[in-house]
Amino acid sequence: MDTISNEIRWVVFDLGGVVVPETGGLICNEMAGYLRISPAKVSGFSSRYKRETTKGEMSLLEMYSAMIREMELPFSPEDVLKHHLAFYQQVSTHHNSEVIWIIEMLKRDLGVACLTNTEREIAEICKTNGLFDYFHKAFLSVDLGMQKPDREIYEEVARSVGCLPAEIFFVDDNMENVQAAIDVGMHGYLYCDVEKFWKALSCFCRLI
Repeated sequence: MDTISNEIRWVVFDLGGVVVPETGGLICNEMAGYLRISPAKVSGFSSRYKRETTKGEMSLLEMYSAMIREMELPFSPEDVLKHHLAFYQQVSTHHNSEVIWIIEMLKRDLGVACLTNTEREIAEICKTNGLFDYFHKAFLSVDLGMQKPDREIYEEVARSVGCLPAEIFFVDDNMENVQAAIDVGMHGYLYCDVEKFWKALSCFCRLI
């Protein structure tokens, strides 16, 4: 593949829902069953602390400790976290081979990075499993102390890779995150399926 582009220098990928399956709903249902409470309660509590956990201000262990105290659940935080991480590993082993192929093609001529909102413990699993090795750079919310869709995290990505936002093509399966990238001047694309994504990317980067 030859790339002839005077504009796009970096392609930045979201992970969940693009490179790997989106596991949020699966984990919510699994933990609800394990804790013997409703998925709505798990989702509501997790959402309350989402910013803190994905910005690295609170670990999942601390979140589950708070949940157990508040709901008076008969579990230890360590056991609950262990179950969460074991289930995450089980459902996140599949990597989208077609998207990985695109990443490998792009890396021949362009910078390729990932930008993901994640928690400390999940980030460590992904590092160990080599998920971030597909990319030249991995931008993790817990490392940066920022998260999508906040403007500052996109600006930090552009600063770190040393180019203008307009020279970055950003792909995510969440429209709010895509719009935030567009608002800072990046090319944003809402991922739905790999074929449409490849066609859109080919138009922007003129891949032949």
